[in-house]
Amino acid sequence: MVAIAQKDSPWIWGFNNKEYYLSNQWVYNTKRHGINQGTLKYLRVDPVLREQKQKEWNKPVVWPLMASIGLLFLLVVPGVRAYRRRQKLTIDAL
Repeated sequence: MVAIAQKDSPWIWGFNNKEYYLSNQWVYNTKRHGINQGTLKYLRVDPVLREQKQKEWNKPVVWPLMASIGLLFLLVVPGVRAYRRRQKLTIDAL
């Protein structure tokens, strides 16, 4: 019977349930359980290491803000100069 079952349905014997999950360095006790997924209450978090890594990874990127301000300045200045020049014109110059 075993040989007949193996011959008729070979895919059943090769089934392997795999589960992947990501975890950070500051999280401990993260061993997953196949039946019960409610293991969140058993996690241990190292707040000092978490804060250190967040500061290390989340450094602000300032150059896009500076580039936007520079571009805005380059667009506004010629407009302001043209407006002032237009306001100083006399009737004879038109």
